Amino acid sequence: MTTKFIPQVKPILERKAEIASQVENATRTYRFYSYKNEPIDLPVIRVPITLPLYRMENYRTRLQQRAWIKERNVSSDHFKTGEENDSVQKEQHKFLWELATEEKKNIAQITEILRTEGQKEPILVTHLGVVVNGNRRLAAMRELYKSDPNAFADFLQVDCMVLPPSATEDDLKEIEVKLQMTPETRLPYDWISESIAIQDLSDRGKDPETIAALMRLKDGSKVRTKLRMLTEIDIYLKDWLHQEGNYKEVLDAEQIVYELTVRFAKKEGTELEIARKLGWILLDRRGEDGRIYNYKEIVGSLLPEITGKIRDVFPNETSVTNAGDDIEVEDLELEFDLDDSQISIEQGVSNFLQNCRDNEEMQDSVIKLCDLVVEGRKQRKNGQAAFKAVNDANTKLLAVELASAEKSTYEGIRNQLKSIQSRVSVLLEELSRLEGRAVINTN
Repeated sequence: MTTKFIPQVKPILERKAEIASQVENATRTYRFYSYKNEPIDLPVIRVPITLPLYRMENYRTRLQQRAWIKERNVSSDHFKTGEENDSVQKEQHKFLWELATEEKKNIAQITEILRTEGQKEPILVTHLGVVVNGNRRLAAMRELYKSDPNAFADFLQVDCMVLPPSATEDDLKEIEVKLQMTPETRLPYDWISESIAIQDLSDRGKDPETIAALMRLKDGSKVRTKLRMLTEIDIYLKDWLHQEGNYKEVLDAEQIVYELTVRFAKKEGTELEIARKLGWILLDRRGEDGRIYNYKEIVGSLLPEITGKIRDVFPNETSVTNAGDDIEVEDLELEFDLDDSQISIEQGVSNFLQNCRDNEEMQDSVIKLCDLVVEGRKQRKNGQAAFKAVNDANTKLLAVELASAEKSTYEGIRNQLKSIQSRVSVLLEELSRLEGRAVINTN
């Protein structure tokens, strides 16, 4: 985004001295309620608009910072250690200006409020002039002033309330959370930024109940869930997409990630591996219609069944010896009920799903099996599942034209037909037993 303001960082000792002098002679105060859980009257001073520094640990810009770092392949602490640097302040200004001007439904833009009403509340800064609350407002005032110095002459200087020198980094983080990460916030944080903030507070020794109180969440269980969600999305981005830290890929997937995470929590070992990879395929293939919600139990109560289906339809591909080879997916939609002995968790299934990572055709085949499993559960409720499955399988087989098959697929087709033949024999024997029981029960 194009910006007019160019930051010029004033040396830290000069800033500190100027702020201290003004604080000593301040004639105004502002009653502040978010510092150490007690009201405090903070001195209000008026400083040149160029003096305050943007705070790099601002949670709201964390995603933009990480994307910028990844794109340029620079040190992960580039922004944190460069707070006193003109170029770093310039990039942070761009991020904040973008946030200040973005449109949110039913929320007035910060720029429009400042344009019409001016500065109504002082921004909050440390004794060194680092902005703790009001970073977006400062960016907007700077851009408005640069765009028309006459119309916005009042922004040549800005009102700041100053925290005492004793305020620690933990205090600053708590203040940001209290002021901005609560349900009443006018412009909510995205779910990733909120989760990162929770992780940060947790790493600093805050327990889930304390964090929940700070963020006005219901209880500590909400905090723990958000921490698990961030862990799961970190694994997905790093191990599956190979795009570590690229959180923009999942900003639209909060509910999906939640549904997956709460079900992953009940899994462990290879079962968890399979659940994750299935979930990641569903996450990859999510659409605007939110169809993944129909599949949430695929990684939950239906996991053993879908695992069995994958092994049954892809017996060669999921064998431990062949699972690491390149897989050619047969577009075969068959619904088979599996004996309990066949429903097991195998590394071969996990390997097969891993091989689906970069192959949309393979992913679609897995999703089709998920469709069958989900539909099967629905049909079982009215006793029609078995008939529908056999009917669908027969329809698919009737549509097969071997004459048009490529020679390279012959062996695969033969293996699939043998598997089908074997399964049909088992089902016919079971059907005969059930028919016999039915006759006995009738008599």
